[in-house]
Amino acid sequence: FGSSSFAFTAMECGAVAQARQRWRRLRWILGGGGIATGLGGGYLAQWATTPESEERSACAWTRLYRVARPVLFQLDPESAHKAALLGLQVYGAMARVPRRILGPPEVDPTLEVDILGIKFSNPIGISAGFDKNAQLVSHYDLLGVGYAEIGSVSAKPADGNPLPRVFRLVEDRAVINRIGLSNHGAEVVAPRVPSQADQVVPLGINIAKTHDPEIMGDAAVTDFVTSFRLLAPNARYVTLNISCPNTKEGKTFEDEAAFTQLVKAVMQARSEVFSAGVEAPPIFVKVSPLADPSDAVAHEASKKRLSKLIKLARSNGVQGFVATNTAADRAVTLQTLPETIEEIGRGGLSGEPLHERSRLTVEHVFRETKGQVPIIGVGGVHDVKSAYGMIRAGASLLQVYSGMVYEGPGLVTDLSSGLADVLRRDGFANVSAAVGVDAK
Repeated sequence: FGSSSFAFTAMECGAVAQARQRWRRLRWILGGGGIATGLGGGYLAQWATTPESEERSACAWTRLYRVARPVLFQLDPESAHKAALLGLQVYGAMARVPRRILGPPEVDPTLEVDILGIKFSNPIGISAGFDKNAQLVSHYDLLGVGYAEIGSVSAKPADGNPLPRVFRLVEDRAVINRIGLSNHGAEVVAPRVPSQADQVVPLGINIAKTHDPEIMGDAAVTDFVTSFRLLAPNARYVTLNISCPNTKEGKTFEDEAAFTQLVKAVMQARSEVFSAGVEAPPIFVKVSPLADPSDAVAHEASKKRLSKLIKLARSNGVQGFVATNTAADRAVTLQTLPETIEEIGRGGLSGEPLHERSRLTVEHVFRETKGQVPIIGVGGVHDVKSAYGMIRAGASLLQVYSGMVYEGPGLVTDLSSGLADVLRRDGFANVSAAVGVDAK
């Protein structure tokens, strides 16, 4: 009797467990259906209420993101960023098999770019800061980007500055961050970077000095070189981040003597890591934005400083520039209340308010180099007009980050399709034909 009772009880518990499991599954289905219905309804509502005069050509991902954005913005910026990285990893894993079956997407020859022997399917890339630790390297092709820049990565792992350290300026579609170059460190990141042959899109790597004010002078140079030796072998290009305003010690390497010492050391390491006959990755330097033109004196002074830096870089073998980094100052017109800006405090400003200063910086670099070196334009690229303006100012490639905070990952597709349209409209056979036409 006891054994029968035990068996019956076990069967009963099993039935209850199965019923609970089915209910959990049903709740997931109903919940997912509710979310999908809500997002789909929001999508259709937004479509119906968008005036014909506004851009209705935004891709489905962009429209869906605009519906979901208010919910996402309930999270603090760093939590939202982590959620986005996780979501893209999951999406990438799910989409990998269908992509293999369907094959790679068609490449529009109008958008293809070839610089320094590196071929890009389109000029839109992901800026450093988005994927600091090379966690999305297998999935970038699914976003439609032509390339991505990993980092910034430093020789030693760093936690960065205390929280909170990232702030949205929603009214300005901008971001202020003082993260302080947090990353897992070069030894951890390097094994995650696929070989050049296995990269789904070309991967650049942005390296910076470890976030530690005790590392200065020769030790800072050694820190940079350590990262280069570990990360350069699989990089299609390497960017030296000399201008990050988000560390305690500030812009360590924009001083002429320190910059020259750094570049010479990196170039020496480059010749040692890559033997004769082995193709070495080109070296880019990331520069600060010019001062705002509203202050004519400061603007001209910043142009002179940048001109000297460009000359030093070129004389020491630097092959390209990334323009620009975030801005440490607030010399731009902002809609956000001044007391809010003051409360946020220091940090690098990025997003739409920085665009014109970044565009002017690209134009200045193009003129100073007579259009002989590639420039990656980054800073406030958020729509086709701003992207096209960067190209016409002298940028061969573009990068986005803050724009995706407000427009979502579909921004890349929107920019690519829109750029192809305006290039054809203006009679340009490809991106390269339009580079610098406004700066000549």
